[in-house]
Amino acid sequence: MPDIPDLPMSGEHTKALEFAADLARQILTVATGILAFTVTFAEKFDIDPATPLAVPDSMRIAWVCFVLAVIAAIWLLMAIAGSANAVRTGDTAAGDIMNTNTAVPASIMCLTFIAAISATVFAGWSLTG
Repeated sequence: MPDIPDLPMSGEHTKALEFAADLARQILTVATGILAFTVTFAEKFDIDPATPLAVPDSMRIAWVCFVLAVIAAIWLLMAIAGSANAVRTGDTAAGDIMNTNTAVPASIMCLTFIAAISATVFAGWSLTG
């Protein structure tokens, strides 16, 4: 197998990929934190302790959306790694952050995260009255 030359990545491509990776890591961290927190304290959703636990449907939707956001964030990080490798080997067009391989998981990640946050706020709002 031939050696791949170690080509320097262009600064604009690496910065865009680094910013996208940072965003994915932040959403991954926040989504898993909120998911863990809300699942851990799900019994607090129950207003009447004499009745079985009743988690609002909007909270269940939020949990699904948080899981989808986490999956999309991991997918995006893998796509960024592939793009960075392609740029390193000389394909600077692969470093464009708007390529389909990074734009699709980034869009899914952002949309599901926004939906999850919205559903969480709605669940909290509905429980307070």
